[in-house]
Formats: sequence, C-alpha cells, structure tokens
Amino acid sequence: HQGNRKFAEWRELKGADSGEVFYELSLRKGLPQAVRSRGITVQAEESHPETVEVIVHRCRHLPGVDRGKTSDPYVVIEFAGSIRKSKVCKKTLSPVWDFRCEFDYEPGEVKISVYDWNLVMRRKLLGVVTVDARTAGPLAAERWHKLEGSVSGEALVTVRRAR
Repeated sequence: HQGNRKFAEWRELKGADSGEVFYELSLRKGLPQAVRSRGITVQAEESHPETVEVIVHRCRHLPGVDRGKTSDPYVVIEFAGSIRKSKVCKKTLSPVWDFRCEFDYEPGEVKISVYDWNLVMRRKLLGVVTVDARTAGPLAAERWHKLEGSVSGEALVTVRRAR
C-alpha cells in the first residue's frame, strides 16, 4: 500500500483556439501505468491529523440536588486544553444529550464532568468520568461509566479515535 497520492497538471485544450485546463487527481493505491509513463509529478497527500470523537449519549440515576429532588444537568468535556459544554436538560435525573464533539488527538485523558445548573446559586458537580484517549480505537462502542465522586449515576459515553 503506497498510501494516498495526488497529482496535478495543466493541459492544453484540444479543439479550441486557445486555453488550458488545470486538473488534480487523487489516487488511493499505486499509480497506473498511463500516469507513470507521462512523467506527471506526484506528491504524497497531506496526512489528516488524528482526532478524538466524544459522544455523551445520556445519564441515568443522577442524584436529585434541587428542591424538587431533580437536577438540571449539563456536561462539560475537557480534552487537550479545549472545553466543550452541552445544553442543560431541565428537571431530570435521566438526561439525554447525544452531545458530540471532536478534538485533535493528543495522548491524555478525556474528562467528562456532569453538573447541575442553577440560575442563582453556584453550579454543583454531580460526578466525573475520565477516559484515556490512548485506549480509544476507531470502532469503540458506547459504554456505561460510573460517575466518580457521586453517590449515584452513570453516563453512557463513546470515545473513539479516527483520521
């Protein structure tokens, strides 16, 4: 497997009084004989950086910390110096987000914090999930994780690496 290849060239238009056309082709495997025999310059295609996709699908059995014994949960995802925040799900102990975000890959841990939102009082941490990005593969499946630092609660999370 020679990897992805890309080549480009200007060609004179045949059957026209004047003009040229520029075209670029990308090949997935090896170069066909017709391309090699024309002496077309070939360069390796830019490699795409590896990424980490994080999906927080939902939580269950969250502690009820508001007056009505419910919570207003939202998720904060931290990885490689970046932070992403989901929407708030009002008055529930079983929020559904299907919150998806992508980060450039770096070795390290993905930190997923679940908070209770409050208008007046300070937010309350309901629990945390950490997943080592180095162990995530391209076909990683969703998995339930117990919330650390919480009396109850789990988060259904997918963390996978891709190019």
